[in-house]
Amino acid sequence: LDAEGCLWNAEFGNGRVVRYRLDGTIGAVVRVPTRYTTCPAFGGEDLRTLYITDASISRLSKKKLEDFPAGYPGGIFRVRLPYSGIPEVNFRGSSSALTGGEPSSARRPEAS
Repeated sequence: LDAEGCLWNAEFGNGRVVRYRLDGTIGAVVRVPTRYTTCPAFGGEDLRTLYITDASISRLSKKKLEDFPAGYPGGIFRVRLPYSGIPEVNFRGSSSALTGGEPSSARRPEAS
């Protein structure tokens, strides 16, 4: 999400990240030179840099990978935007509150 509440979605297989406004309309599109975009994240001091990862390296044949410049498939791309992200909020609770009091590895299945 960005500071205006818009959702940024990597369209896996389309080589782009789309900004969706609150009403569902498209507000912006960022294209990258690879096909399998994943995980957009805001960063930088002012949170106006969008980082975009790519999964093409594990999806394309060796022959197709050779069509791209080195570092593009499986790379991380960045773009400066007129929109800013929101600062990350650190979790201040405990993991036991999330797992019902015990670490997940210590839980036993209930008898049926």
